[in-house]
Amino acid sequence: MSETKTVAAYPRLCLAYFLQFAAWGSYGFALTGFAMNVLGFKGWEMGLLGAAIPIGALFAPIVGRIADRYMAAQKVLAILHLLCAVLLVYVGMLARDSAHASFWPMMIALVFVGIFYMPTIPLINSIVFEHVPTRENAPRVFMFGTIGWIAVVLFIQAFFGGGNNNQFFYVGAACCAILAVYALTLPNTPPQAQTDEAGKKAPSAWGMLADPKFAVFALTILIAGIAACGVFFGTCFAMLAQRGYPGGLALTTLNQVSEVLFMALLPVFAMRFGLKNVILMGIAAWIARYLCFMDAAFGLALTGLLLHGICYSFLYAGSYTYADKISAPEMKASVQSLVGFILLGVGQIGGYVMAGYLVDMYPPVVRNYAIAEDGTVALNVEKDGLPLPAWSDPAAADSAWNMLDLSQYVKSEEAKAADAANAAKAIDFASVAKDGKIDSTLLNAPELTEIASQDGSSKMPKAEVEQLFSQIQEKLGVPAENGSINLTRAQYLQAQTNNWPRIFLVPALMMAVAFLFFLVFGKNPEMALEESVK
Repeated sequence: MSETKTVAAYPRLCLAYFLQFAAWGSYGFALTGFAMNVLGFKGWEMGLLGAAIPIGALFAPIVGRIADRYMAAQKVLAILHLLCAVLLVYVGMLARDSAHASFWPMMIALVFVGIFYMPTIPLINSIVFEHVPTRENAPRVFMFGTIGWIAVVLFIQAFFGGGNNNQFFYVGAACCAILAVYALTLPNTPPQAQTDEAGKKAPSAWGMLADPKFAVFALTILIAGIAACGVFFGTCFAMLAQRGYPGGLALTTLNQVSEVLFMALLPVFAMRFGLKNVILMGIAAWIARYLCFMDAAFGLALTGLLLHGICYSFLYAGSYTYADKISAPEMKASVQSLVGFILLGVGQIGGYVMAGYLVDMYPPVVRNYAIAEDGTVALNVEKDGLPLPAWSDPAAADSAWNMLDLSQYVKSEEAKAADAANAAKAIDFASVAKDGKIDSTLLNAPELTEIASQDGSSKMPKAEVEQLFSQIQEKLGVPAENGSINLTRAQYLQAQTNNWPRIFLVPALMMAVAFLFFLVFGKNPEMALEESVK
């Protein structure tokens, strides 16, 4: 390959990889939180929607092999992304609001998105490896996938509601459609041979499971894989949104920023500490992350997000590297497929399903409220319930993290004026709270006449506010002082969020089991190979 051809191909491949993962990033975090918080789906439904793409991934190799045997990779890439674009538009139409959202059509459509999208990852990888001079150059292209993920999330945060409406599906569809057209301009990459140099089919990796050393590795990544990305992706945005952190969807980009750094450091750590210890560090980072998420403190949430670089790079990329080292040359591709099947297929499906189950098992004490014609307030209504009135954090008003709400920088002057007018019509809880607490004395203050619901669509008279707070206090088991209201902001927020400490405790314990198991029985790949020779 000439140097001129390499230089010309490099930016084209970078742009393709940018679009490839921008498509996935458009819904990667937003989907499950949107399904639970906006569409009102149950936890098990949320979990299955998150698992839809990994479920599709189980069938994707069949589609990829059939297509890649008969067509050039860039043409298959174009066809599959065009199909993904159509399906994502369809899902967006189904998810336009909670009244029209239908779970099973969305689920089936997203499974097919997975079936068509997942084969495009090895396809675009094959194009990259074919048209860069050496494999060492490939990470320079792969880095643009992470950049694409970050860029699309920030774009959705700025212009399309940050995952609080169905627009992110259309953004993902647009990325797929653009890549479908652009893929036809990529360097030609003919179908790959399905045999090794001797003309025989490459051996399967499944037989390696009979080797105790490989079986220990496989069982470790299976347990860790279930407790890792499926649970994390399935719950992260929902948790951030429920706790009211600024720029919830934009905050998730801290994961990818951290990932870029630690992906670059992975070879250094592997050389210094060995791959077994690198994987153990990755598992330990997942434990630390879930422990951080168990507390509602914003600083701990940031720490948990920033740990993603170690969590993902050291566990996932470390496992791929471990598998490459432990397998014989003629089985490397097969072993990589098996590791991907465990981590990205079975692991993520199990993780998403477990996340949905845990969300249902530990629901909010108060999901919503409704006001009857006689002014009676009812909690946890099944239909047409309103979100609880907002109680903003005074300390967060001046926080620099509010800059992550990028929509404030692109709104028109008319929209900003409308927001200000709506805010002026209602009295914020924070303006009448004292030391983070509202009691009956404060509620009886003459300046508090009504407050707005969280979405600004309705107002509540003072008497209804008192009913609401009294019922929430009773649900929480907070003792009333002389029959009066005595509720803190922390308690109020606790009532309307899932029991995240209990939810995150489960994957943390699973990670602890995986850590101890691999610590005791796992081998460095070099040691495993030496023992195999003996």
